[in-house]
Amino acid sequence: MGDSLRHGRYLNCWRRRNDGAWMIVLLARAGESPPDQDADVAVATWPHSSTGPTVGLEGALDADELFARVALDMGPGPAFGRFAAIDGMLLGTRPMPPMGPDSIRARFNGFPPDQRLMWAPTRDLGVASGGLAITVGEATTGPPGGTAVSFSKYATVWRLEPDGTWRFVFDMGSSRPARD
Repeated sequence: MGDSLRHGRYLNCWRRRNDGAWMIVLLARAGESPPDQDADVAVATWPHSSTGPTVGLEGALDADELFARVALDMGPGPAFGRFAAIDGMLLGTRPMPPMGPDSIRARFNGFPPDQRLMWAPTRDLGVASGGLAITVGEATTGPPGGTAVSFSKYATVWRLEPDGTWRFVFDMGSSRPARD
């Protein structure tokens, strides 16, 4: 294969079928530059899964849409901090993904104040089971009311918290070309 080595992070979610076999319900990848030579880090604890009741996808889609509106009103940092679970992670940054609302909020320090991160879930895609849900959609960055300067796709894994709110445990975006 020679120079075909690819670096990046991926998010892979599995679901057990009624027959006991496992199937992939989400496989998302975010390309990155080669890892740092001294990036020998380990995640101390991973987000916990959910053992909650199976619920419909609608609540997570609604949470994703509210998340997007808060980002428009307040900026991405406050929005990501507000909707992240206490053990939530942003995948795609090196060497260690930010974890928890404060670390995730800080990831957006320096986001240009004259830009907006805008997104919407694709309402006919996604899955929910056992207190977890996956939403996917498309996002753009650009000036308010202006032409988008970057385009991306995203996948978010949501967990239904004991208080009935949806919080994300994993969020990952990857670039995509502009539409014609």
